[in-house]
Amino acid sequence: MSRIEWSPRLDFSRDSTLDLGNFVLRPARRVRVRVVAPEGLEIRGMGWEYAARAELALTRRFWGMNCQGSEAELELGSEPFVVGAAAMIEKEYWATSRAVLDPSRDGELALPLQRMVTHVIEPTALHEMQEIEVLDSAGLLVQRQVTFVDVPKMLLLLPGHYTLRHRPHGSNEEFVEQQVSVGTAPLRLTLER
Repeated sequence: MSRIEWSPRLDFSRDSTLDLGNFVLRPARRVRVRVVAPEGLEIRGMGWEYAARAELALTRRFWGMNCQGSEAELELGSEPFVVGAAAMIEKEYWATSRAVLDPSRDGELALPLQRMVTHVIEPTALHEMQEIEVLDSAGLLVQRQVTFVDVPKMLLLLPGHYTLRHRPHGSNEEFVEQQVSVGTAPLRLTLER
């Protein structure tokens, strides 16, 4: 039996890219992220969500990482990423707005932490599972749910302007979109047909 040895090693401290034809591997960049909390608010841990902007447009999903305290170090690629954080603190939901971070030029990101407001999506006579997406005023995905809407659904949002959109799950139909402005008072929302 012969033994195969692998001797070449890729050293990203020396080599900046590995070109494999149509696939190019670039080193991860470490970016420090932190939340700026209102004075007196004790943060024990945060949940960070992040996704490459191009990947998010296709998958509609975020990666997640939990950390102790209000700071973290994310290992990201070199392309722009959408980043945000959330936590339950003192029995209330808190979050940051989504932000676009370019690791090739930004070494740090600080996001203000705000209290989220609980809204309710009223039951709707749509009896098939729905894809529900909430986009912020910049068009960034804030949340996505695949659920039935013939029962009330909780929706946590920061005050602001959003596009609430839905369509039957798995369909290629266009989304039904509606504009929603939310403040600090809870709202009862109805999905338009």
